[in-house]
Amino acid sequence: MIEIKPHFVRSGRQIEEKYGVRNWLELIHTEKQYVNIDNVEEVYEIIHDDKFSTRHIQMLFTITYDQEVIAGFNVPSAHDLWLTYLNAAEEVINYGESRRQYGIDPYIIELKSLNQEFLHLSIYQEFDRTNKCVDAQLPYQAFLVSLLKAIQHFYTKMNNDYEQSFEDERIEIRVESLICRVVNYPI
Repeated sequence: MIEIKPHFVRSGRQIEEKYGVRNWLELIHTEKQYVNIDNVEEVYEIIHDDKFSTRHIQMLFTITYDQEVIAGFNVPSAHDLWLTYLNAAEEVINYGESRRQYGIDPYIIELKSLNQEFLHLSIYQEFDRTNKCVDAQLPYQAFLVSLLKAIQHFYTKMNNDYEQSFEDERIEIRVESLICRVVNYPI
């Protein structure tokens, strides 16, 4: 089973205030830096910050497969990661592979269909392909459906529960269409 969860990233100031630390970097890449999208109280703290904007959401997706952490809190967070993953999923569905910038940091995310049953997910430093944060072979259909449903969940939560709107209202239709294509994909 694949489980994919979107998380917001707390700002340095928010970390220092919440945990009473003087240097927020002490908690970087730990669970304390992140807030699950379903944690209503803590998400409200983030989205009601003066600097919050749906145009650039700093976030992270955690990915587990058969209870093994594939992408955890050690993977760098990035701006608008939900859209990066959505575009990568669409490209791998349409063309069998995707290679995209992972946020604004020098990281790359690659998805590559291996044989219509599995795909390869890789996140690595742009200038050093050997320095990989994520390097995993996952079931094609299960991964893509889980990813798309996580994006759908994020988008729905933001619009409906947190009343944060995005410029492109066709995202829901796009995600639904991709899920249908993956589910009906002949294996």
